Amino acid sequence: MTKKIDIVRDYVAKGDYKNAMKLVKGFTKTIGADDRSQVTRAYECYINPEFYKQLGKDIDKEIAAGIEILIRIYGQAAA
Repeated sequence: MTKKIDIVRDYVAKGDYKNAMKLVKGFTKTIGADDRSQVTRAYECYINPEFYKQLGKDIDKEIAAGIEILIRIYGQAAA
């Protein structure tokens, strides 16, 4: 049986950050609350960029911060 964390690691290795974020935003044990909050915000910026622009968020910066957390916690991206 494949664990969700293994699926996330695979997504990160492949550079599929959107799907990795979609899973990670529901995690509680392998990621801290602050990191999970940032990953959730990054995922939301992927799917609702106009809304977050209206809130004054820098979409690219938010997504990059989420990706950085994914790589730090769940492994390196494929080169």
